[in-house]
Amino acid sequence: MALRTVLMVSAFMLSCHSLWAEALHRLSSAQIKQQFTGKVLTDGTHFRETYLAGGKLIVNEMSHSPATGSWRVNNDQLCKVLPGILDACYEVWGAGGRIGLLFGNAPPLEAFLRSATTK
Repeated sequence: MALRTVLMVSAFMLSCHSLWAEALHRLSSAQIKQQFTGKVLTDGTHFRETYLAGGKLIVNEMSHSPATGSWRVNNDQLCKVLPGILDACYEVWGAGGRIGLLFGNAPPLEAFLRSATTK
């Protein structure tokens, strides 16, 4: 019974990922640079990542102090470094302002790109 449940959940997750990937397309290095520079990636509630020109990254997450790091594009992937916290590269999928970041076998992180405006 447990194995059947695991198989059903796995099949569901794969089908969701397939539907997600069909709605978006993978971005190239040039597209990632063009779309992220000077923009904010956010889910609207839990996090806000500001991608400044020159590679500076400012991350604000709910219930955490802001963190500063860097970002770059390498081999059609968005790479983020927050010293002592994160050093990872992601496939970037997008359509319009909708963005999905893929890292390994983890479920996609879905968010939106917005203009970087001050409050």
